Amino acid sequence: AILEWREPYVMVVSETQTQANMLVKTIRGELESNDLLAARYPGQCGEGPEWGEDMLVTRGGTRVEAVGTMKRIRGRRQRSERPTLIVVDDPMGDEHVESVKRRQKTQEWFDRGLMKAGTPDVNVVVVSNAIHREAIGMELSRRPQWRTSVWKSITRWPERMDLWAQWESILHDGTEAGGLAAAERFYRENRAEMDRGAVLLWPDREDLYRLMLLRAENHAAFEAEKQCNPIDPTKCEWPEEFFAWDGLWVPKMPEDKKLAIKVVAVDPSKGKDAKR
Repeated sequence: AILEWREPYVMVVSETQTQANMLVKTIRGELESNDLLAARYPGQCGEGPEWGEDMLVTRGGTRVEAVGTMKRIRGRRQRSERPTLIVVDDPMGDEHVESVKRRQKTQEWFDRGLMKAGTPDVNVVVVSNAIHREAIGMELSRRPQWRTSVWKSITRWPERMDLWAQWESILHDGTEAGGLAAAERFYRENRAEMDRGAVLLWPDREDLYRLMLLRAENHAAFEAEKQCNPIDPTKCEWPEEFFAWDGLWVPKMPEDKKLAIKVVAVDPSKGKDAKR
């Protein structure tokens, strides 16, 4: 967009100002030293008239500005031009996982501040890890006016997850019969079966064994960071698989009047002192 003059004013947003500055610094580095870009866009690459840590104006006149979340947004402009492209990269961090108030304030800032900062035709791109079910990326995925794509490192799980469970038990076994070397031997002996059916998002970067090692360290963290699933199964009193059975939900009552139906209800309320 910068090199082809499609967006005259680009705003780059991240959780903190420092993180946003690093993203702009990366763009600056590409414009300064990427020989392939310079060969393709000789008039655009190289140092521009303004070349700071948090703001650039390129040779073609595109303004690139770094902004941290919760910063003042309204009124930012280049001459008469408001932002035409806003790229938001991970606007929430680990502290947002623990704080409802912080999540709500950041979401309000996004809706009332950032989304009102651009032109009427502003393009907004949000890239976000699923750190919490109420994170900005998760919230936007539930809004019909946003186009959403979800990427999981393991697109389809291996068919023999029972063998992976056995492998993980060996990996965590503190005796001489277990440990990393023993788990690797088990994988080599059963690799064909353990790999069968698995589909990966980016196998050249992360193979299945590397991903399963990460998963074995912390299942909940793996689900959030690698699978876009922010649910921690260890904190769920009712496991998700209880509700996966199609037969659990009935669209209408059976017409057979002779059929006896027994209904059991459980009141989930545990009082205001309950933690979960």
